[in-house]
Amino acid sequence: MYFRPFTFTRIDLYVISVIFRPMRNIFLFVLIILECVRFRLGLNLAMHQENFFALVFTYMSQWLALYAGLAMQMALAVGVMLGFARLAQNRELDALHALGFSLHRLLFPAGVMALAIAIADFCVLGWLQPISLYNSASLVHQVQRVASLLPEGGDFFISAGDKTVLIDGIAPKSNSFKKIFVYQTYPDGKGTATGGTSGHLTIVDDDPNQYYDVADVRMIQVVAKPGPDGPILPQAYNASSSSELKGPVQAIDTSNFRKRGESEWEMTFWELATGTPPQGFKVKPSAIGAELNYRIVQLLFILLLPALAILFVVEPRRNPGPFRFLAGLLTILGFHQFLGMAVSFSRGGAFPVWLTLWLPLAVLACVVLLRFRWLSLKPGFSSAR
Repeated sequence: MYFRPFTFTRIDLYVISVIFRPMRNIFLFVLIILECVRFRLGLNLAMHQENFFALVFTYMSQWLALYAGLAMQMALAVGVMLGFARLAQNRELDALHALGFSLHRLLFPAGVMALAIAIADFCVLGWLQPISLYNSASLVHQVQRVASLLPEGGDFFISAGDKTVLIDGIAPKSNSFKKIFVYQTYPDGKGTATGGTSGHLTIVDDDPNQYYDVADVRMIQVVAKPGPDGPILPQAYNASSSSELKGPVQAIDTSNFRKRGESEWEMTFWELATGTPPQGFKVKPSAIGAELNYRIVQLLFILLLPALAILFVVEPRRNPGPFRFLAGLLTILGFHQFLGMAVSFSRGGAFPVWLTLWLPLAVLACVVLLRFRWLSLKPGFSSAR
Protein backbone atom coordinates (compact mmCIF):
# COMPACT_ATOMS: atom_id res chain seq x y z
CA MET A 1 0.00 0.00 0.00
CA TYR A 2 1.41 3.36 -1.02
CA PHE A 3 1.67 5.84 1.81
CA ARG A 4 2.65 9.48 1.88
CA PRO A 5 4.23 10.04 5.33
CA PHE A 6 3.19 13.65 5.72
CA THR A 7 -0.48 13.16 4.85
CA PHE A 8 -2.86 13.65 7.73
CA THR A 9 -5.47 10.96 8.27
CA ARG A 10 -8.42 10.63 10.60
CA ILE A 11 -6.25 8.48 12.82
CA ASP A 12 -3.80 11.36 13.19
CA LEU A 13 -6.60 13.74 14.10
CA TYR A 14 -7.92 11.24 16.62
CA VAL A 15 -4.49 10.82 18.24
CA ILE A 16 -4.15 14.62 18.42
CA SER A 17 -7.56 14.93 20.09
CA VAL A 18 -6.65 12.24 22.64
CA ILE A 19 -3.44 14.11 23.48
CA PHE A 20 -4.94 17.59 23.38
CA ARG A 21 -7.61 17.12 26.05
CA PRO A 22 -5.25 16.24 28.93
CA MET A 23 -2.65 18.68 27.57
CA ARG A 24 -5.14 21.55 27.78
CA ASN A 25 -6.13 20.63 31.33
CA ILE A 26 -2.52 20.25 32.49
CA PHE A 27 -1.58 23.58 30.88
CA LEU A 28 -4.33 25.40 32.76
CA PHE A 29 -3.54 23.56 36.00
CA VAL A 30 0.19 24.33 35.93
CA LEU A 31 -0.44 27.93 34.90
CA ILE A 32 -2.95 28.47 37.72
CA ILE A 33 -0.64 26.90 40.31
CA LEU A 34 2.29 29.08 39.27
CA GLU A 35 0.15 32.21 39.13
CA CYS A 36 -1.24 31.49 42.61
CA VAL A 37 2.31 31.61 43.96
CA ARG A 38 2.83 34.91 42.15
CA PHE A 39 -0.55 36.15 43.46
CA ARG A 40 0.67 35.74 47.03
CA LEU A 41 3.77 37.81 46.24
CA GLY A 42 1.60 40.37 44.48
CA LEU A 43 -0.52 40.79 47.60
CA ASN A 44 2.55 41.71 49.65
CA LEU A 45 3.68 44.10 46.94
CA ALA A 46 0.39 45.94 46.54
CA MET A 47 -0.47 46.14 50.23
CA HIS A 48 -1.52 49.66 51.32
CA GLN A 49 -1.59 50.92 47.73
CA GLU A 50 -4.55 52.80 46.27
CA ASN A 51 -5.04 50.68 43.12
CA PHE A 52 -4.63 47.39 44.98
CA PHE A 53 -6.40 45.00 42.59
CA ALA A 54 -4.98 46.65 39.47
CA LEU A 55 -1.43 46.29 40.81
CA VAL A 56 -1.92 42.64 41.76
CA PHE A 57 -3.32 41.59 38.38
CA THR A 58 -0.79 43.69 36.49
CA TYR A 59 2.01 42.02 38.41
CA MET A 60 0.56 38.56 37.75
CA SER A 61 0.08 39.23 34.04
CA GLN A 62 3.71 40.25 33.65
CA TRP A 63 4.79 36.76 34.76
CA LEU A 64 2.27 35.07 32.49
CA ALA A 65 4.69 34.76 29.56
CA LEU A 66 7.35 32.98 31.62
CA TYR A 67 4.87 30.62 33.24
CA ALA A 68 3.07 29.94 29.96
CA GLY A 69 6.35 28.80 28.38
CA LEU A 70 6.97 26.36 31.24
CA ALA A 71 3.35 25.20 31.32
CA MET A 72 3.31 24.45 27.58
CA GLN A 73 6.31 22.14 27.89
CA MET A 74 4.89 20.30 30.89
CA ALA A 75 1.45 20.09 29.27
CA LEU A 76 2.89 18.57 26.11
CA ALA A 77 4.83 15.89 28.00
CA VAL A 78 1.96 14.97 30.31
CA GLY A 79 -0.56 15.15 27.47
CA VAL A 80 1.43 12.66 25.37
CA MET A 81 1.88 10.32 28.34
CA LEU A 82 -1.78 10.39 29.33
CA GLY A 83 -2.96 10.21 25.73
CA PHE A 84 -0.89 7.16 24.80
CA ALA A 85 -1.63 5.54 28.17
CA ARG A 86 -5.33 5.87 27.37
CA LEU A 87 -4.81 4.37 23.91
CA ALA A 88 -2.93 1.45 25.49
CA GLN A 89 -5.45 0.87 28.29
CA ASN A 90 -8.43 0.87 25.89
CA ARG A 91 -6.62 -1.49 23.51
CA GLU A 92 -6.87 1.20 20.85
CA LEU A 93 -3.12 1.09 20.45
CA ASP A 94 -3.35 -2.60 19.53
CA ALA A 95 -6.12 -1.81 17.06
CA LEU A 96 -4.07 0.91 15.44
CA HIS A 97 -1.11 -1.45 15.11
CA ALA A 98 -3.42 -4.02 13.51
CA LEU A 99 -4.53 -1.37 10.99
CA GLY A 100 -0.91 -0.88 10.01
CA PHE A 101 0.07 2.15 12.10
CA SER A 102 3.48 1.56 13.64
CA LEU A 103 4.65 3.26 16.81
CA HIS A 104 6.93 5.64 14.95
CA ARG A 105 4.01 6.51 12.64
CA LEU A 106 1.84 7.31 15.67
CA LEU A 107 4.63 9.59 16.86
CA PHE A 108 3.97 11.81 13.83
CA PRO A 109 0.85 13.63 15.18
CA ALA A 110 2.54 14.07 18.58
CA GLY A 111 5.58 15.49 16.75
CA VAL A 112 3.35 17.96 14.91
CA MET A 113 1.96 19.15 18.23
CA ALA A 114 5.50 19.45 19.60
CA LEU A 115 6.49 21.54 16.58
CA ALA A 116 3.51 23.86 17.17
CA ILE A 117 4.46 24.20 20.86
CA ALA A 118 8.09 24.92 19.90
CA ILE A 119 6.99 27.70 17.52
CA ALA A 120 4.77 29.23 20.21
CA ASP A 121 7.55 28.92 22.78
CA PHE A 122 9.96 30.53 20.31
CA CYS A 123 7.83 33.68 20.44
CA VAL A 124 7.53 33.45 24.23
CA LEU A 125 11.23 32.86 24.92
CA GLY A 126 12.40 35.20 22.20
CA TRP A 127 10.29 38.28 22.86
CA LEU A 128 7.45 38.05 25.37
CA GLN A 129 9.45 36.64 28.28
CA PRO A 130 12.40 39.09 28.33
CA ILE A 131 10.14 42.13 27.91
CA SER A 132 7.63 40.97 30.53
CA LEU A 133 10.38 40.20 33.04
CA TYR A 134 11.73 43.71 32.60
CA ASN A 135 8.26 45.22 32.99
CA SER A 136 7.74 43.22 36.18
CA ALA A 137 11.02 44.45 37.66
CA SER A 138 10.06 48.00 36.70
CA LEU A 139 6.67 47.68 38.41
CA VAL A 140 8.24 46.30 41.59
CA HIS A 141 10.71 49.19 41.64
CA GLN A 142 7.94 51.74 41.18
CA VAL A 143 5.76 50.32 43.96
CA GLN A 144 8.57 49.67 46.45
CA ARG A 145 9.97 53.13 45.84
CA VAL A 146 6.79 54.79 47.07
CA ALA A 147 6.22 52.22 49.80
CA SER A 148 9.72 52.67 51.21
CA LEU A 149 9.38 56.45 51.26
CA LEU A 150 5.93 56.46 52.82
CA PRO A 151 5.66 53.75 55.49
CA GLU A 152 2.11 53.20 56.75
CA GLY A 153 1.55 55.17 59.95
CA GLY A 154 5.28 55.52 60.58
CA ASP A 155 7.90 58.24 60.69
CA PHE A 156 9.96 59.67 57.87
CA PHE A 157 13.30 61.12 59.02
CA ILE A 158 15.73 62.77 56.62
CA SER A 159 18.85 64.73 57.51
CA ALA A 160 20.70 66.16 54.53
CA GLY A 161 23.05 69.11 54.55
CA ASP A 162 21.62 72.02 56.50
CA LYS A 163 18.09 70.61 56.80
CA THR A 164 16.54 67.98 59.06
CA VAL A 165 12.95 66.87 58.48
CA LEU A 166 10.84 64.59 60.65
CA ILE A 167 7.37 63.59 59.41
CA ASP A 168 4.98 61.59 61.57
CA GLY A 169 1.73 59.70 60.92
CA ILE A 170 2.11 59.04 57.19
CA ALA A 171 -0.82 57.62 55.17
CA PRO A 172 0.59 56.26 51.86
CA LYS A 173 -2.75 56.07 50.05
CA SER A 174 -3.28 59.82 50.29
CA ASN A 175 0.39 60.82 50.85
CA SER A 176 -0.82 62.84 53.83
CA PHE A 177 0.76 63.10 57.28
CA LYS A 178 -0.24 64.31 60.72
CA LYS A 179 2.82 66.24 61.92
CA ILE A 180 6.05 67.66 60.54
CA PHE A 181 9.14 69.17 62.14
CA VAL A 182 11.77 70.97 60.04
CA TYR A 183 15.04 72.34 61.38
CA GLN A 184 17.28 74.31 59.03
CA THR A 185 20.50 76.25 59.55
CA TYR A 186 21.93 79.09 57.45
CA PRO A 187 25.50 80.32 56.79
CA ASP A 188 24.95 83.49 58.86
CA GLY A 189 24.31 81.46 62.02
CA LYS A 190 20.53 81.72 61.96
CA GLY A 191 18.49 78.58 62.48
CA THR A 192 14.78 77.92 62.16
CA ALA A 193 12.71 75.22 63.83
CA THR A 194 9.29 74.80 62.26
CA GLY A 195 6.44 72.54 63.34
CA GLY A 196 3.22 71.94 61.47
CA THR A 197 0.20 69.66 61.16
CA SER A 198 -2.17 68.45 58.46
CA GLY A 199 0.10 68.30 55.44
CA HIS A 200 0.82 66.06 52.47
CA LEU A 201 3.78 64.99 50.32
CA THR A 202 4.09 65.25 46.56
CA ILE A 203 6.36 62.87 44.64
CA VAL A 204 7.49 63.81 41.15
CA ASP A 205 9.10 61.28 38.80
CA ASP A 206 12.80 61.81 38.07
CA ASP A 207 12.97 64.48 40.79
CA PRO A 208 15.28 63.69 43.74
CA ASN A 209 13.03 65.67 46.09
CA GLN A 210 9.70 65.17 47.80
CA TYR A 211 7.69 68.33 48.36
CA TYR A 212 5.82 68.90 51.58
CA ASP A 213 2.85 71.22 51.89
CA VAL A 214 1.62 72.04 55.42
CA ALA A 215 -1.52 73.97 56.31
CA ASP A 216 -1.13 74.68 60.06
CA VAL A 217 2.37 75.97 60.88
CA ARG A 218 4.17 77.26 63.98
CA MET A 219 7.71 78.60 63.45
CA ILE A 220 10.49 79.39 65.97
CA GLN A 221 13.47 81.26 64.62
CA VAL A 222 16.73 80.87 66.57
CA VAL A 223 19.54 83.35 65.96
CA ALA A 224 22.91 81.97 67.05
CA LYS A 225 26.60 82.56 66.49
CA PRO A 226 29.80 80.73 67.49
CA GLY A 227 30.92 81.16 71.09
CA PRO A 228 34.49 81.64 72.30
CA ASP A 229 35.01 77.87 72.84
CA GLY A 230 33.41 76.77 69.61
CA PRO A 231 29.83 75.72 70.47
CA ILE A 232 26.95 77.60 68.91
CA LEU A 233 25.11 79.68 71.53
CA PRO A 234 21.58 80.97 70.97
CA GLN A 235 21.38 84.78 70.97
CA ALA A 236 17.69 85.44 70.29
CA TYR A 237 14.41 83.67 69.77
CA ASN A 238 11.62 84.80 67.49
CA ALA A 239 8.31 82.92 67.34
CA SER A 240 5.86 83.51 64.50
CA SER A 241 2.83 81.93 62.89
CA SER A 242 2.12 81.14 59.28
CA SER A 243 -0.75 79.60 57.36
CA GLU A 244 1.41 77.63 54.95
CA LEU A 245 4.75 75.88 54.72
CA LYS A 246 6.22 74.46 51.52
CA GLY A 247 9.60 73.12 50.53
CA PRO A 248 11.62 70.19 49.25
CA VAL A 249 13.08 67.35 51.24
CA GLN A 250 15.67 64.95 49.80
CA ALA A 251 14.09 61.62 48.92
CA ILE A 252 15.63 58.16 49.04
CA ASP A 253 14.93 57.27 45.42
CA THR A 254 12.33 58.77 43.12
CA SER A 255 13.97 58.02 39.81
CA ASN A 256 12.33 55.93 37.15
CA PHE A 257 13.49 52.36 36.61
CA ARG A 258 16.46 51.79 34.36
CA LYS A 259 16.09 51.02 30.68
CA ARG A 260 15.76 47.43 29.46
CA GLY A 261 18.90 45.48 28.62
CA GLU A 262 21.03 45.39 31.75
CA SER A 263 21.31 41.58 31.64
CA GLU A 264 21.03 38.84 29.05
CA TRP A 265 17.65 37.73 30.50
CA GLU A 266 16.11 40.97 29.21
CA MET A 267 17.41 40.60 25.66
CA THR A 268 15.28 39.32 22.77
CA PHE A 269 16.34 36.59 20.37
CA TRP A 270 17.42 39.13 17.76
CA GLU A 271 19.47 41.11 20.29
CA LEU A 272 21.13 37.90 21.51
CA ALA A 273 21.85 36.71 17.98
CA THR A 274 23.44 40.03 16.98
CA GLY A 275 25.18 40.48 20.35
CA THR A 276 23.87 44.04 20.78
CA PRO A 277 22.19 44.79 24.13
CA PRO A 278 19.61 47.60 23.89
CA GLN A 279 20.07 51.10 25.30
CA GLY A 280 23.86 50.85 25.10
CA PHE A 281 24.24 48.42 28.01
CA LYS A 282 27.38 46.31 28.30
CA VAL A 283 26.77 42.58 28.78
CA LYS A 284 29.48 39.91 28.74
CA PRO A 285 29.72 38.14 25.37
CA SER A 286 29.92 34.81 27.21
CA ALA A 287 26.63 35.57 28.99
CA ILE A 288 24.95 36.56 25.72
CA GLY A 289 26.16 33.41 23.96
CA ALA A 290 25.12 31.18 26.86
CA GLU A 291 21.62 32.66 27.00
CA LEU A 292 21.14 32.34 23.23
CA ASN A 293 22.22 28.68 23.22
CA TYR A 294 20.13 27.97 26.33
CA ARG A 295 16.96 29.18 24.63
CA ILE A 296 17.72 27.21 21.46
CA VAL A 297 18.35 24.03 23.45
CA GLN A 298 15.04 24.50 25.28
CA LEU A 299 13.22 24.63 21.94
CA LEU A 300 14.98 21.50 20.66
CA PHE A 301 14.16 19.70 23.91
CA ILE A 302 10.46 20.34 23.20
CA LEU A 303 10.78 18.41 19.94
CA LEU A 304 12.25 15.49 21.89
CA LEU A 305 9.48 15.39 24.50
CA PRO A 306 6.92 13.20 22.61
CA ALA A 307 9.35 10.31 22.08
CA LEU A 308 10.60 10.60 25.66
CA ALA A 309 7.06 10.61 27.04
CA ILE A 310 5.92 7.61 24.99
CA LEU A 311 8.80 5.50 26.29
CA PHE A 312 7.51 5.84 29.85
CA VAL A 313 3.93 4.69 29.18
CA VAL A 314 4.06 2.08 26.39
CA GLU A 315 6.53 -0.47 27.71
CA PRO A 316 6.98 -2.77 29.55
CA ARG A 317 3.25 -2.81 30.42
CA ARG A 318 0.27 -1.44 28.51
CA ASN A 319 -1.30 -0.25 31.77
CA PRO A 320 1.38 2.00 33.33
CA GLY A 321 1.04 2.76 37.00
CA PRO A 322 1.50 6.13 38.71
CA PHE A 323 5.20 5.50 39.25
CA ARG A 324 5.80 5.43 35.50
CA PHE A 325 4.16 8.84 35.16
CA LEU A 326 6.13 10.12 38.13
CA ALA A 327 9.39 8.83 36.66
CA GLY A 328 8.62 10.53 33.35
CA LEU A 329 7.80 13.84 35.00
CA LEU A 330 10.90 13.73 37.19
CA THR A 331 13.07 12.95 34.18
CA ILE A 332 11.68 15.85 32.17
CA LEU A 333 11.77 18.30 35.08
CA GLY A 334 15.20 17.10 36.15
CA PHE A 335 16.71 17.62 32.72
CA HIS A 336 15.10 21.05 32.46
CA GLN A 337 16.53 22.04 35.83
CA PHE A 338 19.91 20.59 34.85
CA LEU A 339 20.01 22.85 31.79
CA GLY A 340 19.26 25.88 33.94
CA MET A 341 22.04 24.97 36.36
CA ALA A 342 24.55 23.98 33.67
CA VAL A 343 24.16 27.19 31.68
CA SER A 344 25.18 29.21 34.75
CA PHE A 345 28.71 27.85 34.35
CA SER A 346 28.82 29.15 30.78
CA ARG A 347 27.52 32.64 31.55
CA GLY A 348 30.80 33.56 33.19
CA GLY A 349 32.89 31.74 30.60
CA ALA A 350 34.01 28.92 32.92
CA PHE A 351 32.86 26.18 30.52
CA PRO A 352 31.86 26.29 26.85
CA VAL A 353 28.20 25.87 25.91
CA TRP A 354 28.87 22.73 23.89
CA LEU A 355 29.91 21.02 27.12
CA THR A 356 27.18 22.34 29.43
CA LEU A 357 24.22 22.40 27.01
CA TRP A 358 24.76 20.69 23.68
CA LEU A 359 26.55 17.56 24.87
CA PRO A 360 23.86 16.64 27.47
CA LEU A 361 21.13 17.28 24.90
CA ALA A 362 22.91 15.15 22.30
CA VAL A 363 23.38 12.28 24.76
CA LEU A 364 19.73 12.40 25.83
CA ALA A 365 18.56 12.57 22.20
CA CYS A 366 20.68 9.56 21.21
CA VAL A 367 19.41 7.49 24.14
CA VAL A 368 15.75 8.40 23.56
CA LEU A 369 15.79 7.98 19.78
CA LEU A 370 17.71 4.69 19.84
CA ARG A 371 15.44 3.33 22.56
CA PHE A 372 12.35 4.48 20.67
CA ARG A 373 13.61 2.87 17.43
CA TRP A 374 14.29 -0.38 19.25
CA LEU A 375 10.77 -0.31 20.69
CA SER A 376 9.10 0.56 17.39
CA LEU A 377 10.80 -2.39 15.65
CA LYS A 378 9.52 -4.94 18.13
CA PRO A 379 6.80 -7.37 16.92
CA GLY A 380 3.42 -5.76 17.26
CA PHE A 381 4.81 -2.20 17.08
CA SER A 382 6.18 -2.18 13.55
CA SER A 383 4.26 -2.17 10.26
CA ALA A 384 4.48 -0.92 6.69
CA ARG A 385 3.42 2.50 7.89
